[in-house]
Amino acid sequence: MNPTPTSRFPAYPVVILLVLILLAGIFTYKDYGETFDNHFDMMYGQYMVHFLKTGDRAFEVDEALQLTRYYGPVGDTLAGLFIEPFMPLPYGKAVELRHLYNFLVTFLGFVAAYHFTKMALGRRAGLFAVTLLALSPTLYGHAFNNSKDIIFAAFYIFSLWGVLFYLQNRNIKRLLLCAFLTGVCMDQRIGAVFIYPAFFFATLCAE
Repeated sequence: MNPTPTSRFPAYPVVILLVLILLAGIFTYKDYGETFDNHFDMMYGQYMVHFLKTGDRAFEVDEALQLTRYYGPVGDTLAGLFIEPFMPLPYGKAVELRHLYNFLVTFLGFVAAYHFTKMALGRRAGLFAVTLLALSPTLYGHAFNNSKDIIFAAFYIFSLWGVLFYLQNRNIKRLLLCAFLTGVCMDQRIGAVFIYPAFFFATLCAE
């Protein structure tokens, strides 16, 4: 892929913006309350960590999880693993750590969005993309306590980045990474199936 003229745009504005976003999240993650399904998502994550340790599939018979368990487990499992080293904790503190986890995954999605846009259009466009994401009130607010949609959005950006990363240098290692990222995204939500036509048409256009 040929570099664009905007690739000569300096990197420091993007670094400053990402640092500011990260600091804003770290200093405010305790300020967000619970959503109605937060308790069930946390239970699901704890069940999945317990399953990984013991093989016990108790989550399949817990009536409180009859709806939650039909969602893909990857996001809640990673959240459970993130909180596990700090356990036992009062429930409120565990909720705050869950919010921090949600934000950090979203932040990594911002970083991936920058790199994805930079690869396609240059650093200036990458800075513009991250700025739009960071200034979106719904996205930023949900970044702390929406453990389904926002995590899926971040994983989706990872997958799109993986597609472009592979197209820049087609080899088996990059293809496997692209497939892994798409698989993780699809585990979170089946909507990731649309990555496949995106991959197909991007491959055709890159010929």
